[in-house]
Amino acid sequence: MGLAFPLSLIALLSVAACSGSVADLGDPAGGLQGTWQTWPLVPSGSGIDMSLATIGSNVVGRGRASELQRDLGPLTITGQQEVDGTFRLTVSYDQGGATATYSGHMAGSNELDGEWTGAGHAPYSLTFRRQSK
Repeated sequence: MGLAFPLSLIALLSVAACSGSVADLGDPAGGLQGTWQTWPLVPSGSGIDMSLATIGSNVVGRGRASELQRDLGPLTITGQQEVDGTFRLTVSYDQGGATATYSGHMAGSNELDGEWTGAGHAPYSLTFRRQSK
């Protein structure tokens, strides 16, 4: 991966942060751009939080995962979103190097429904809700 990936991630996030409308793919809420949290919230503390930036159909972001109140560390997220609300994200666990894929669709402007595969788990359905600013 080298130095090129972190620099391109920083550049893409910087451009996305400075331009308000680059995320709009026909969705008034800006598609996947924003902060998301797994839903429903689990009392054990398990879950994933992610902040995504978009430019056109490209998606990049950072996140954090936890399982049974154990911090699984930071996540690096890359992927694609389509005008019809479908998406495919590759999620890399920075600690340990595991990789997962989250593929699905937007269910309205504030919810993502999809399937999580990889990172040592059998595929399962997973929902995220957009967090308010």
